[in-house]
Amino acid sequence: GFYMDVDTAAVRRSGMLIPTDTIPTRMDLSLKGKGILTKAELMMLDMAAHCNWERPLYMAMTVGTSSQLCFPDYFIQEGLAFRFTPFNRHRTGVDVDTKRMYENIMTKFKFGNAADPDVYLDENILRMCNAHRIVMVGTASALLQEGDTARARKMLDYSLQVLPPETVPLDYASNAAGTMAELYYRLGDKAKGARILSGLQKKSSQYAHWYLALSDGKLKACTRECMVHAQVLYRVLGLMEQYGHPEFEKASKDFEGINVLMQQRGVFAAETAYAD
Repeated sequence: GFYMDVDTAAVRRSGMLIPTDTIPTRMDLSLKGKGILTKAELMMLDMAAHCNWERPLYMAMTVGTSSQLCFPDYFIQEGLAFRFTPFNRHRTGVDVDTKRMYENIMTKFKFGNAADPDVYLDENILRMCNAHRIVMVGTASALLQEGDTARARKMLDYSLQVLPPETVPLDYASNAAGTMAELYYRLGDKAKGARILSGLQKKSSQYAHWYLALSDGKLKACTRECMVHAQVLYRVLGLMEQYGHPEFEKASKDFEGINVLMQQRGVFAAETAYAD
């Protein structure tokens, strides 16, 4: 490992979020597990060592963890990018600049015509939309954690306005939709929370039943996808039970039927029957 001295006055001038009362005067960085350093990684280290916080350093949130070197512990999210700071987020417990996130998302981000049902969104665009949704739900969660229920609700409502489920389907794979439902329940809006869970349950149930109606050969090629939707149903059922969803019993019976079909077709069951 190695260390970097920190100019605390420069940090204060930088305008970055300062989550603690004191600014560390030294950063201990680790390269444990690194056998070699590429030219790109050496360049990143050189930039970090010489920026002196006067010019902010950012890394896109879509960059894989393998390319983030030793920086993730010092990232604070400000939008679709992480800002490199001298604050270890594991020690401060802060990894989101909610003020900047809220301002960027609510006033600066542009979503084009994603909410227009007549506009075609291809697979690549839908992935980008889901990335935005993840950021918005994460910001709402951070705001709620800070006790800012008003802005947390506005963020969630805005996400449904600009990225409605009718054009950008809710997907549990990223956990954004499940978290969104939970946040609405915690904010006291049971109707929206229940509607999101119903949509997730219906979607995965339809997919699972469709896969299980295929011929043996085709089902074998789709085994993983079938199991994923069964797992989604299991997790959604847990939320439905936890928050007293009115359709829990019906959904639970449907899930048991899917498990039986999976066993009959030789597909590993998602879980044992949920309703014990």
